[in-house]
Parts: sequence; structure tokens; C-alpha cells
Amino acid sequence: RIKNDDENRYIIGVPEHSFFAGLIYSPIKSIDIIPQFRYESKRYASSAIADKESVNKSYSLADLKVAFRPIENLELNARINNIFDEEYSYSYGFPCEGRNYYVGFKYDF
Repeated sequence: RIKNDDENRYIIGVPEHSFFAGLIYSPIKSIDIIPQFRYESKRYASSAIADKESVNKSYSLADLKVAFRPIENLELNARINNIFDEEYSYSYGFPCEGRNYYVGFKYDF
């Protein structure tokens, strides 16, 4: 928030509050379960105090990744982003994708 400016009070595109938390849980040596949580407060698309309509609402997202290492140097993984299919946007008028899935692998030479 910009102080001492009656017409342009807000910094555009930057949330006032942002929070990220994650955890790596390994029930056995070859498996990692990684839940993650993100929160961002509302962000303004216009700096003018009169333009209260151009606001991206606050949102919370939960993601989950599972990684499996069947042999040394090889990791197979699967990820679900936005588990609860939250509607949100980083930029006013341009919604972000809903729930999405990824699978992949990593091999270290």
C-alpha cells in the first residue's frame, strides 16, 4: 500500500500478504509425499483508489506431489496442483487453470 498518495494507493499486481508452506513426508526411503499450501491476499489491477472493481480476490491453493525412487538415480513422480479446483487469477480478467495433473521422471547421470 502506498502511503500519502490520495489518488494512487495500491501497488499493482502485488498481494499484501503471501504465505507458502510445504512438508516432505517419507514413509519409506524410496517414497516422498509432498503436500504444499499457498495463500495470497487480494491484489489490485489498478492503483487508483476509485477503481475498486479491478481487484483479484484472495485465494488458497493445495498441491500434492508423490515421488518414487525404484532404483538409484531414477525418480518417478506424479503431481496434482490446485486439488480443490479453486478459481483464481494473477492478473485481472485472466483466470488461471483449475485442477491439473503432471507425471514425470528424473534420471541423474
